[in-house]
Amino acid sequence: MEMMSHPVSSEPDENLTIECPHINHFNRLESPRWLKGFRTGVPLTNRTRYEILTEDKVSLTIRNVSAEDEGLYTCWLTVMFNNVKYNVSRTWKLRVLSPVTRVPVTKAEAATKSGDVTLTCSSLVIKCKAMVDQRSPDIAELTWLVDGQLLDRSYLHGRAFQEIRVSSDHVEALLVFPEVREEDTKARLSCVAQNGSGKQEVVIRITLEDSMWTWLVVALVGSSFFMLVVCVLLHLLCRQQRKHNYLLARQNSTF
Repeated sequence: MEMMSHPVSSEPDENLTIECPHINHFNRLESPRWLKGFRTGVPLTNRTRYEILTEDKVSLTIRNVSAEDEGLYTCWLTVMFNNVKYNVSRTWKLRVLSPVTRVPVTKAEAATKSGDVTLTCSSLVIKCKAMVDQRSPDIAELTWLVDGQLLDRSYLHGRAFQEIRVSSDHVEALLVFPEVREEDTKARLSCVAQNGSGKQEVVIRITLEDSMWTWLVVALVGSSFFMLVVCVLLHLLCRQQRKHNYLLARQNSTF
């Protein structure tokens, strides 16, 4: 049977806690074990960087997470059910976020009702979040699709990347554009959330705010105002000229 792992991520130099869920539902024959890897992984023990709790709350805390901590972590337990021993396990795949993937904060508006995103800077981060039901063992899996294809197989391969963040109550998928191009406005971006109960898809599109149009509008308004001022000045000059000619005519007339 193919191994199934649950994604989890952490930034460097932070503390990460992984909790083994529903552990109290089993008739345990021994204390749970934590392995770095899968079945044949390296057993983990309480030491400087690891803290393991095995009582009411079975959890593993990794202090000062670094790139070397990436990989699989397994909670392994032997239980008794109907007088038969079973091995129960749950595996996480840890990804350490690189500082290089941090994108400068950009001014991006939230998605509108029509699913559009308005961008006013050269970079963009689109967030997709799925809430997690604490009572359910199923964790939602989030992924971004570009025109119905996975990001690595789309035209955005090498230009944009996806970042997954998992917390106790939600899963978040970030679609990061270090630089947005005009061709990206034609792409159909969809965030797909899926678990054992089904899946849901949200579609958005990117809309670029072109600064050239803004300056064009300003130029048109400025030109219109300038022409209005010129017309007013010409009108006043014509009125003064007509009044001056009328006075000259009266002076040359006899009563």
